[in-house]
Amino acid sequence: MAGLDVPRRDILAKVGIVVDDLSAPVLVLNLRGASTGLLATTLNRYADAGEPLHTSLRQILRENLTFDLPRGHVVYACENPTILAAAADALGASAHPLICTSGQARSALRELLRRLRIGGAQVRYHGDFDWPGVTIARGLYSRDEAVPWRMGSEDYAAAAGGPALDGKPIETPWDASLSTAMVKRGVAVHEETVLNDLLADLRGGE
Repeated sequence: MAGLDVPRRDILAKVGIVVDDLSAPVLVLNLRGASTGLLATTLNRYADAGEPLHTSLRQILRENLTFDLPRGHVVYACENPTILAAAADALGASAHPLICTSGQARSALRELLRRLRIGGAQVRYHGDFDWPGVTIARGLYSRDEAVPWRMGSEDYAAAAGGPALDGKPIETPWDASLSTAMVKRGVAVHEETVLNDLLADLRGGE
């Protein structure tokens, strides 16, 4: 079982079979738990220090981690660990809560998102403006796990372009014009390019 590929592990997880509850932990910054176990205590201490923390599906499930947030409280999510590291360096404990998907959503991340929604949070996601990044955003959006954060066609148009887009275009149901604009412009925009905008949101506002 330990040698199962990622897609098969995800299929099994969807029907309640957890094959591996330690691989692919989720990286968080300034996320505070409401439960009283070891994980919530650790999350809160790391949030006090403004330091990132990895947590596994095993820890989340064993503790039955809970959150108690005002309805609609915003928790941000990004695709790349470099963004979360930059937020920790620049803002420390004053940053809004931030989660990193580290690519496609895995079991630990999806369980954490589920518990955040139950606890009252609204999760807002930002990723790379390339087809893999759009695929992640679309998956989170279609499962009601997150809404896009600075992932509209205007955001894409305003950002400096990067390498040429590769792969098959993906529809963007939250903003149909985004996919069209990406095809027309033909360049990717990586998260690091708009880091200052992301940090501004994490520093203040909602």
